[in-house]
Amino acid sequence: MLNKILSEDGFVCAEAANGEEAIKAYKAQPADLVTLDIHIDGLSGMSVLQVLRTIDPNARIIIISVEGDRAFIEEAIRQGAKAFVAKPFLPETLRDAMARAFE
Repeated sequence: MLNKILSEDGFVCAEAANGEEAIKAYKAQPADLVTLDIHIDGLSGMSVLQVLRTIDPNARIIIISVEGDRAFIEEAIRQGAKAFVAKPFLPETLRDAMARAFE
């Protein structure tokens, strides 16, 4: 669903199968925007967030997760995420988060 929404909005999308692959891909070709699920294989999404922000302090990262705990969301934002989107989400919710990430 995520790839479909972004592709329809004109974004070129790339996917990574796990956290390590995501970091490797970002190092090879930094993206304008990263959507990152917290529950991924390998490194946790929060660990990937921290590594990407170390590589690129200006990285635009949106966390997408079923985790809706306020403390969790605040921690993700504190770690450098530009926005948080709770699953399941509507396309407009993702688009709003993307707009915040590019502010």
